[in-house]
Amino acid sequence: PSMLPPANTQKRNPFQDLRQGFSYLREQPLVLGQVLFWGLPSLAHAAFNGLLPAFSKDVLKVGPVGYGILQGATGFGSITSLLTLATKAQVRRRGLIMLASGMGMGVAFLGFAYSPWFLSSAILAIAIGAMNTSVTTVNNTIIQELISDQMRGRVMSLREVMTGLGPAMSLMVGSAAEIAGLTVATAGLGAVVVAIPLALWLLPTRMKKI
Repeated sequence: PSMLPPANTQKRNPFQDLRQGFSYLREQPLVLGQVLFWGLPSLAHAAFNGLLPAFSKDVLKVGPVGYGILQGATGFGSITSLLTLATKAQVRRRGLIMLASGMGMGVAFLGFAYSPWFLSSAILAIAIGAMNTSVTTVNNTIIQELISDQMRGRVMSLREVMTGLGPAMSLMVGSAAEIAGLTVATAGLGAVVVAIPLALWLLPTRMKKI
């Protein structure tokens, strides 16, 4: 078969597409909220991964092997959550599930910050991975249903751009850990992750009605 593009394909200016994506989000506040909410667990998870080596060495004192186990624990939680969601033919009250998962992730951060034992830390790392995947997977489903086909690529690309902010988030949280300590920095991260979905849960927003 021919590999040539369709005859009606036109070269587009990527900056024009970017501007149209931002304009679309301004006109669709519910979609904008979903895009911003997707960034919350993703950036927090990136910052958490940046702190794990220090926790393994200085707090839990389990060394490289323990660090590998904690990393594997978050991955195990992610896979378990993904498989659980995949077995559901239809997930109802997705907005509530997403907000509850976000709060659960924040609580797991708080627990991890003050956990003195490696076993409990590993269990909490599993919960963090599971809640992160639950939020991002459900959020992706909601966004796909809300946006139009014409704007799908633009909106999804803007969402992915937020991934690039992960190193900046890690730098900020790492700087906070340098000043206030690992426990305080991680607890602060957890408090923020709990507060935002909790506010959306309590306020009369459309998100939890999805």
